[in-house]
Amino acid sequence: MRTVYFISAIALALLTSCSNETNSQRIVFMENIQVFEEFEMKKDYDEKIGEDLNVQTAYLDSIEILINKESVIGNTSSIESLKRHYYQKQEEYNKVFQDLSSKYTGEVHKRLNEYLKMYAKEKNYDVILGSGGQGNVMYINEEDNISEDLISYINKKYSK
Repeated sequence: MRTVYFISAIALALLTSCSNETNSQRIVFMENIQVFEEFEMKKDYDEKIGEDLNVQTAYLDSIEILINKESVIGNTSSIESLKRHYYQKQEEYNKVFQDLSSKYTGEVHKRLNEYLKMYAKEKNYDVILGSGGQGNVMYINEEDNISEDLISYINKKYSK
């Protein structure tokens, strides 16, 4: 009988010590998309992509104007040639856009991850979960949502 009490006491002590360790951990979450979209570095890169592609966008617009002008005149052979040229240039534009977007997104994620580590250490967080409404995190108390504070933090770090 004493053995049962002894084993029960040990089990209770282990459970209590485990639960105390769990309670001392600080787990919070952030809204992935919100933090990414409101990061000033991401906004700067969006602007840069627009600037980098400005000439190509204007060129595509001018071809489109020519196609419309030729269709009013009724010059079908010129229209077909212009359309082929337009689609070729549009494919080139899309390729450049994808390449720039991938490059900049990678740079933004790299910097964001650096700032997240710094932020977690400064706030003594053990875990920062990401929530994006895609089923990764099904429920977390809204009090543990650090998104707004994190956005403010990363944008201050970025602006230095």
